[in-house]
Amino acid sequence: MVETYEVTRMIKRPLTLDVGCGYAEHHVPSKKADIKLDLVKGKANFIADAHHLPFRPESFSKVMMYEVIEHLENPKQALSEIHRVLKKEGILELTTPNIMFIGNYFWWILNPKKTEIKDHIYAWRMSELRNLIELARLKITLASFVDSHYWRPARFARIFIFPRLTKHHLFIQALKTA
Repeated sequence: MVETYEVTRMIKRPLTLDVGCGYAEHHVPSKKADIKLDLVKGKANFIADAHHLPFRPESFSKVMMYEVIEHLENPKQALSEIHRVLKKEGILELTTPNIMFIGNYFWWILNPKKTEIKDHIYAWRMSELRNLIELARLKITLASFVDSHYWRPARFARIFIFPRLTKHHLFIQALKTA
């Protein structure tokens, strides 16, 4: 059984949680997060699994999960846990690689034997990700295609008007309504 932590009694302001804050060199945990959670110490100040968050229900006003969901064995379970720990009207911000990004196709053409991305279990199109988030009883307020801070768009991408093909990541913002 996972020990549950009462974080809301210690701090009286709205709390934020960064799930999967990272240990890789290029990954920068959110400076705005009060609790930075990951499976390994790295940059985390709290060690736990996203599938079983050790916090009481409705502990956080905001949960951030940047470039994590594609690594999870059971993303639906993790999103259900996020729903549980979010306060009513709490916000989830989530990013994941855009499988439709045109650069992926060039990479696969140049590397035909490498058809998978290391450590990624899942890859989603926007419609699939929307369905997954709605299954977790979260209401999507913003869905868009974005570039990350560590990836610069190629010059050809700047002339395209198709973000579905030229942006490297999917970004979703969702709200817990009930």
